[in-house]
Amino acid sequence: MSISGNLHARSLLRVQRIRCHPRARAESKEGLSTLHRLRLVTNMSDSELEAIKQRKLRDIQKRWAARQKKPEKTDADEVLNKVFQGRAWEVFNAANQQFPTVMSQIKGALVKLASSGRLTEVTGEQLYLLLRTLGLRVRLNTTIRYTEHGKLKSLAEKIKEDLRNP
Repeated sequence: MSISGNLHARSLLRVQRIRCHPRARAESKEGLSTLHRLRLVTNMSDSELEAIKQRKLRDIQKRWAARQKKPEKTDADEVLNKVFQGRAWEVFNAANQQFPTVMSQIKGALVKLASSGRLTEVTGEQLYLLLRTLGLRVRLNTTIRYTEHGKLKSLAEKIKEDLRNP
């Protein structure tokens, strides 16, 4: 076949594909499927057409499997629980109550870092410092307590007792 004949066959193939574009696997008006038109236009053998058909089927199956397969989503709290040490949860929960929108983004970043192994442990102090560095002034519920004669007392209770018993 000459070069011009080859180009003609390609242009016919394009024309045939355009005509059956709305539904490639549907029958055309003349009753010929796309596969039969391809066979008529290119004069391919049945084995070549079957190989093309099998290849396209494998491609479709791979795309379908990729769409169906979703990466396992690990629970973010479980990932953070492995990383957080000490009072980190206390700081995280206080910050989450005060800045919920920003903390959702920070939580995602922490989970991503922890999942990749770049973040191994975070203490409450480190988390507090990180949040301060990012411009979040997290207010923590702070109480001062001390032990006297084996009892844990708050500072307010101690001052009241000292004022009663001079």
